[in-house]
Amino acid sequence: MGLSKSEWRRILTERGNSLDGEYVAASDAAILERILDLDDYKRARTLFIYVSRGFEPDTRKLIEIALSEGKTVCVPYITGKGTMCAKQIDGPGSLEQGRFGILTAPADAPVLQKEDIDLAVIPCLGATKRGVRLGYGGGYYDRYFSGERGKTKAYVLCRERMTCETLPENGFDVIFDRIVTENVIYFVDT
Repeated sequence: MGLSKSEWRRILTERGNSLDGEYVAASDAAILERILDLDDYKRARTLFIYVSRGFEPDTRKLIEIALSEGKTVCVPYITGKGTMCAKQIDGPGSLEQGRFGILTAPADAPVLQKEDIDLAVIPCLGATKRGVRLGYGGGYYDRYFSGERGKTKAYVLCRERMTCETLPENGFDVIFDRIVTENVIYFVDT
């Protein structure tokens, strides 16, 4: 029997916390370049982007660039246990401290509908090359993106050193369109 999700979360958190600064900086730059080079990014008018923290691939520069290009950017906003919505931001300066220490949009920021999002950028603790994503255990992204996504493309950012051959999964886990690392973009068969 394989490791549980909670065991994998512990292992991947330890792995992420031990990443050296030089690797993190190089990885961040390469992942950003890959995202900006995507046709899906170039065509996107409305983006849903997590606000990075800890050892997650940095998204703050991506948010700034997208806004400077005139794109609409929304970020996750927790609405309840395991639920969130997408709220629009005007810039990094409009972010506020939210639940779990995560920066988010102000409470009065406009809510965007999932069907209006062209490209979503999703965080993870780790992921497999075939698209299985391990998050932090709250189920927020799986609930938000379950069901029909319509036109929304959803890409998970994951450092190559945080990819795994296998991870546990269950029927509630959403498989996203791509896994983007600093080395390659893994295309997922959904």
